[in-house]
Amino acid sequence: VDHFNNDYDVGDIEVAEDGTVLFAGSGLSTERPIVVKMDANLNTLWAYNMGSPAATGNQRAGELEIASDGSVIASAEYHDGSQVDVQFVRLQQNGGLVYEKILGDPTTNDAGPKVMLGSDGYTYFCYTRGKFTLNVQARLSQYDAAGNFQWNKQESGYQEPSFVETPVGEFAYACVQDGGGYSTKFSGFDTSGTILWNRTLTHPNVDFHSLDELVCDDEGYLTALSYISLAGKVDGDWLVTSLTNGGVPLYE
Repeated sequence: VDHFNNDYDVGDIEVAEDGTVLFAGSGLSTERPIVVKMDANLNTLWAYNMGSPAATGNQRAGELEIASDGSVIASAEYHDGSQVDVQFVRLQQNGGLVYEKILGDPTTNDAGPKVMLGSDGYTYFCYTRGKFTLNVQARLSQYDAAGNFQWNKQESGYQEPSFVETPVGEFAYACVQDGGGYSTKFSGFDTSGTILWNRTLTHPNVDFHSLDELVCDDEGYLTALSYISLAGKVDGDWLVTSLTNGGVPLYE
């Protein structure tokens, strides 16, 4: 699938129950990220441009998910001509726009958009606000099927949030502090946004910390994969953290 003039970056790819393929990608440039739907033979059925045509900086595709009705939720980093915001859209099965959300602090860059469709029918969207600033925040918001905002959760001083749904219909959330403590904060919450538990794990002797992924298995155990650099070391290491769904640490 060749839609860009520069280098390629794959945001996400999903296969629907009918065999069609949804792909989100970008050109690591001012070109607009794109969502493409293809048939089982990879013939393009439709394409939708995200991002801004006024971009003067890089725009990047994020995650996408397919709903049970065939509609699609997709996210991207959106450059408005002066800074980076974050964006997510809901598209009909035929590629028509249902709604679009563009979020961000008007004075700083935002990054790392992730989107998930919950079994409760709500859309969950997270990102880092104020990336590389002293006012950095990890943010998570809930929206209903029509795109109406429901609630917001934020962790000041943390970044790179990630979240998963557990087998019992609750949710778990993680974000990292890269500086001033180098810790990982985990939280459990229900569909109303009520916090069920919190757990903060601090990592001593670390001078770089980045959260790569958070997953949940069928029994509800949580596993976080982080990249860390120990103080005084040139090369980094992978840190694997496991917890119960109640936030009890099992191992690192």
